[in-house]
Amino acid sequence: MPLRPRQRPADTGRNILFSDRNTAAPETACSEEAEIALLLKEHTNKYPLLLPQDAYKLLFQREFGPGHMAADPEAVLARLESEYKETEKTDRPSLETIGNGFVRVYLSGLKKDQIPSLGKVFLLSMPESRGSVPGFENSLSVLLEICGSGQLPFETPELLSFLDSIRQEGYPAVSHSDPYRCAYRPSYRVVCERILKEFLRI
Repeated sequence: MPLRPRQRPADTGRNILFSDRNTAAPETACSEEAEIALLLKEHTNKYPLLLPQDAYKLLFQREFGPGHMAADPEAVLARLESEYKETEKTDRPSLETIGNGFVRVYLSGLKKDQIPSLGKVFLLSMPESRGSVPGFENSLSVLLEICGSGQLPFETPELLSFLDSIRQEGYPAVSHSDPYRCAYRPSYRVVCERILKEFLRI
């Protein structure tokens, strides 16, 4: 069935709505959904040109981390080094928390000799990806709810059209939208924050 905003149970006065797929305790579900809502609002403030594709990518990374990426060590390092050479150095903070223990590490704030360590952290983070489709769909339901309240820079019909299409494809990983890439030039890796702290000081 197509994703739709969740309906609030009649016997609760909570502002956070619960998905019938969510089997967590109410307090845990409320906390997680509030965290997702805050994450979406923070990214909207930072990146006001984000589109449904970019919001989907953010929640996909939060749920699944880097587990969908290629795990060949040589290829990982080669791509990192190549991307680093093309990355414009900025004063953007190097770390951006996205939840579930994952962070985005922006290459623009790193030194050249830190890139091999980031590659190692990236590879070690892959087994930490333990997300699930039901959990991801719950996050997307929160996205729909926040969008319907007018707090995102795109409309609900646009988001529903994107989500219905991407669901039929099996929820694949996606790139950032062209407007997002042109405006913000994102160049980062999603890694486990705990492992990052063990191998790289940023």
